[in-house]
Amino acid sequence: MNMTDPLPSWKSSTEGGTGSKEAIINFVENVASKYNPEDRIVTFDNDGTLWSERPRYFQEYFMLPALLNLDKISLQSSLEKSAPLTREGIMREDGKHYIGKTTEEYVAAANTFVYNTNHPTLDRPFSDLTYQPLIELLDYLRANEFQIYICSGGGRDFVRSFSQGAYDIPPENVIGSSVVTEYDKTQGSGGSVVRTKVAETDASDQADKGLGQYNDKEGKPVGIQRQIGKRPIMAVGNSTGDLQMFDYTDQGAGNSLIVLINHDDGDREFKYNDGTEGENLSWDKAQTLEHWLVVSMANDFNTIFTSD
Repeated sequence: MNMTDPLPSWKSSTEGGTGSKEAIINFVENVASKYNPEDRIVTFDNDGTLWSERPRYFQEYFMLPALLNLDKISLQSSLEKSAPLTREGIMREDGKHYIGKTTEEYVAAANTFVYNTNHPTLDRPFSDLTYQPLIELLDYLRANEFQIYICSGGGRDFVRSFSQGAYDIPPENVIGSSVVTEYDKTQGSGGSVVRTKVAETDASDQADKGLGQYNDKEGKPVGIQRQIGKRPIMAVGNSTGDLQMFDYTDQGAGNSLIVLINHDDGDREFKYNDGTEGENLSWDKAQTLEHWLVVSMANDFNTIFTSD
């Protein structure tokens, strides 16, 4: 990493950026005097934050691979006719499709999918759709002894299948939604953890929905406390689903930093997220707080994808 410019894919304010680059560097440089390394905790959302998430969450394509077998015209027609699955819907499908599989079998299948399957419209593997400026931010925070976690509304084991290779974040630092599992001593040497619960779409209880944990919205602070046991001092996300994580992290200007990724570049990626396409409560709140940064992909990023 070039320490003279640790974020080379980010534009400075003198280059037309919004000032987000300077604000992030200033926060990181001032953190050392306030927090010991073990307390420099940062949580990142995954979909729409570390990699792309359109036209549907990538995990949905893993659950419904038939979508990827369509030609471009049929695919567009299918996408227009059917609404994307919700986070909860994806996890229910996840539980149905891989019931009886060990976590190792599931992670191996997800890893193969991510690295060997092309995105339906961007014509490159899903693994190539990580954001280069965010990869640089991860490296910069790591160099400054931050403890980095992913806190995703998506499937925990799905994200764990590629987090080490894509982000250099070990699987034990991934917090996410999960299906119901149990220990099966008959599977493999020493037994295995197996995915067991068939989801019921009309159930009110999370376990009856086939979910061990639903890690979106209010679930994100719960997941953070369960796995880390401390509040983050920095959180990075992009949507309404991150609002409670942002609130949980926010300890005031100078003590914490909230970073909201705004998808406002329809030429290089997809344009959405700023409240023009449904509500974004995180966006709304960021307009009123100076230490809640809104990062413009159009104005702050020199490049978008690691594969560009």
